[in-house]
Amino acid sequence: MIGFAELFYGFRPIRIKTNCTAKAPVSTTTPKPFVFTLMPFESKFDDVYRLGIKAAAEEANAYAERVDEQIFHESILTRIYNQIAKADLIVADMTGRNPNVFYEVGYAHALGKNVFLLTQTADDIPFDLKHFPHIVYNGRISDLKDNLRHRIEWALKNPNSIARETSADIELYINGTLLTQSGTEVEMDGTQFLMLAVDIHNVSERIYDSSEFQLTVVAPKIINSFRGAASTVTLPDNKRLHVFPTVPRLFPDAWHSQTIEFNDEHGGKEFDVDILIRVFSEFGKRDYPVKVRMVIREDE
Repeated sequence: MIGFAELFYGFRPIRIKTNCTAKAPVSTTTPKPFVFTLMPFESKFDDVYRLGIKAAAEEANAYAERVDEQIFHESILTRIYNQIAKADLIVADMTGRNPNVFYEVGYAHALGKNVFLLTQTADDIPFDLKHFPHIVYNGRISDLKDNLRHRIEWALKNPNSIARETSADIELYINGTLLTQSGTEVEMDGTQFLMLAVDIHNVSERIYDSSEFQLTVVAPKIINSFRGAASTVTLPDNKRLHVFPTVPRLFPDAWHSQTIEFNDEHGGKEFDVDILIRVFSEFGKRDYPVKVRMVIREDE
């Protein structure tokens, strides 16, 4: 496009012909990160969601949705599972200990999702979740929004930081074999109940408080009983998440042993079973796939 620019020399304007090309505004089709929100469907939570959670996501250049804002044809539970799996981040308000929200958070944790937990009062944090950080907002929605915005921004700017933060602080052994995130095979004998001795080693130079990480096992339903588990969540993919008691405080280079004892419904003399040792911490989770070859010996 040909245009003219005027330069003022003294008091006489001088017109200069210029070549210029009009450019359309730059646009992008890259979708914003998706923050799926889990909370009770009660009117008293509407302001918490709109003015706190949704506003925090928008200020962090993400978008938040609850399942009741969406249009879908499948069952609501199937939709929730689908959206948890799809989401970049999960935000869950645990206020009131709503059982549906707790179940959905357990599913998100089992998938290894980055979950931000909220509550209006610390009294609503049960023992099994005290090792997870919570935003306690005491009814102050502005505080919730600012705190949550910072956490969402950090998570989006550091997508790989979870793995780096937790990569080498804790070593796990089963029956003396060091576990790796690429997978480990363990062969063992047993009778009705089978035992795995789990040794935990703090290889860092810092003290790990008992509330800073949680040992869990994800196992198929063929494993029908875990002795010593503090709680169990049944997952929709025919697996169970077994949460074990809190590990004591670990000093640098300290060790702790914990026994996992279980039985099965297989009924055969020898078979393989795949389990997942999963460690949760404030930075996320680490998975250790374990293939256990179990030989069941008959009593002589």
